[in-house]
Amino acid sequence: MLTMKKFLNVENDVLAGEKQIFSLKDNWDLFRPHLEDADVVTSLRRCLGIRSSEEWDQDEDAPWTYTPSDYWVTKLDDQVQADIEYQSEKKSLFESMFGLEVNIEDDEFWDDFYESEAFSELDYRYYEKYQPKKYELDWYRWVHGCFFIAPFVATLLKTAIEDAEGILILTSETHSVASFTKNNVLYYADLLIEWDSVKDLEAFMGELTEVKFLANNNAFSEKVA
Repeated sequence: MLTMKKFLNVENDVLAGEKQIFSLKDNWDLFRPHLEDADVVTSLRRCLGIRSSEEWDQDEDAPWTYTPSDYWVTKLDDQVQADIEYQSEKKSLFESMFGLEVNIEDDEFWDDFYESEAFSELDYRYYEKYQPKKYELDWYRWVHGCFFIAPFVATLLKTAIEDAEGILILTSETHSVASFTKNNVLYYADLLIEWDSVKDLEAFMGELTEVKFLANNNAFSEKVA
């Protein structure tokens, strides 16, 4: 692990203070071929707290499902409700169950409708339609889990960006983000938030409390040793 003093020296002497946001979303095609690499899969498994490959089920252990808030529930519900086909099927199902003459304002009908197995099947089918798919960026987005998922992102960067000089995990009390250095520039690669600027990211993070370094280039390693 780099000390803060050594990291500041790297910033000032090696990186010349230049920093940029690297959008994982815009560059996701670069990482797709490496999502099944052994080191990447092992890193993700460890980030999720799964101790052995025997316990690992990538379909069930999707990182997005680890999100502790209702972020994904709300997002998926908004997407389903905005789906015209869903609304059409829902209306047709309601009419098939209660007829065309019922008072749609009557809560009694809607209570029975929402508790029905037919509606549950319809709702679940559209929920599956919009939930994050394996190998897509959103599948890995453990919202509010930056401290846990950052090592996975760092491993993915190390694997996919072969000409990176160094891979770092920068952590403060509020956030943790993976980054890499290339041509004397520090690139922030945040899986969870699409930042508009370095200034916004650094303001959100505040003072760094920890810097972890994954060597990718021997020459760079010597500079921070």
